[in-house]
Amino acid sequence: MALSDVSIRKFKTEKRTFLSDGNGLYLEVTPTGSKRWWYRYMVNGKNRKIAIGYYPSIGLMDARIQAITMRTEQKNADVPIDPLEEREKERLTKIAQAEAEALQAKIIQQQQEAEKAQINARLTFQELYDR
Repeated sequence: MALSDVSIRKFKTEKRTFLSDGNGLYLEVTPTGSKRWWYRYMVNGKNRKIAIGYYPSIGLMDARIQAITMRTEQKNADVPIDPLEEREKERLTKIAQAEAEALQAKIIQQQQEAEKAQINARLTFQELYDR
């Protein structure tokens, strides 16, 4: 059963429910009214699922597009691709870049402080001779 935007908006439940849209895309609806998109797929004989986002931030068409994109990437790859592992690699890469930038900023700050201290030391040394 394909979902529609109207049916998603109106759907209420008393227990956690999963609504399938087909092709591995489904919507998890909780009693509190929270609605989250999931994409279910299989890699190396294991069932996996990856969160796409929350409804209505991610609409029905956006969720379908993301699911189709992940599905085509998996099918067109020579080596089995796990979207969950790819997302984790991207996250770790961003963290490493942020840490490297922070370290570089800290080194630059330390160099600037050392140069200022050196300039202040020269001025103090010259002042001693001026007396």
